[in-house]
Amino acid sequence: MVSTIDTLNYLEGAWALDRRIIDHRDHRESRFLGHATFEWDDTCASRDPLLRLSENGEFRRGRHRLTSTRSLYFLRDRGPRALAYFSDGRLFIDLDLSARRWCATHVCGPDSYEIELAVLSPGCFQERWRVRGPSKEYDALTIAQRREY
Repeated sequence: MVSTIDTLNYLEGAWALDRRIIDHRDHRESRFLGHATFEWDDTCASRDPLLRLSENGEFRRGRHRLTSTRSLYFLRDRGPRALAYFSDGRLFIDLDLSARRWCATHVCGPDSYEIELAVLSPGCFQERWRVRGPSKEYDALTIAQRREY
């Protein structure tokens, strides 16, 4: 029998990221290369500890290069399940990797983000985004490889 995964404990640590983005409106591909760190933040005494995601890297599109960052906070919900929040406190998605695969949808105004995460091994996961809306139509695939702190 395969054991289940505790979502937050699995994510904790440092990850190398390779993200490819296909924009279906202009048929161009972009790439993000960087790293993510999931670290516990227990500074809020009235709440359970939060797992803080800090993502940093370089976004590349053609000859253009931009520094890119993203922050999310994860709070344990029930059992292996977690809730992901934007840094301003808005709910992003729920996440449960206990079965090694999870799908979630985030609606932001007229845009819809379908997100699928899959645990490929103890040291590798992939994240697929399918984004559709009046001004957005892209797919993104991120491969995350565990690395040492």
